[in-house]
Amino acid sequence: MALIESGKKNGIPEDVLEESRVEAANDHNKFLYNILRFNEKIASLRAELENKSEKELPTIDTISKKVFPGVPDPKKTLVALIDLAVKAKSSKDDAPLIPARYHLFVSGY
Repeated sequence: MALIESGKKNGIPEDVLEESRVEAANDHNKFLYNILRFNEKIASLRAELENKSEKELPTIDTISKKVFPGVPDPKKTLVALIDLAVKAKSSKDDAPLIPARYHLFVSGY
């Protein structure tokens, strides 16, 4: 599975990847959910965006630098994380790990 190879390259422990693979039973969305559900960057993103009106939302530049300080291209990294997290679901009938509106937040990037 390409997701496992990508996870290894990005420092996710092999035991976490293997446990997630087994639990997901070839469901890529569930695999993503298992890997990302405790991700600190997603928690940081939620904290920046939750309970804010459209006028209160920070710019993508501001939030990407807060969530990914020191990363060479924080906007690109933020967009990639959101793209994955909106697909991450514990089951096909559940809501994604983060709301689709987060994807809309970065869709103009």
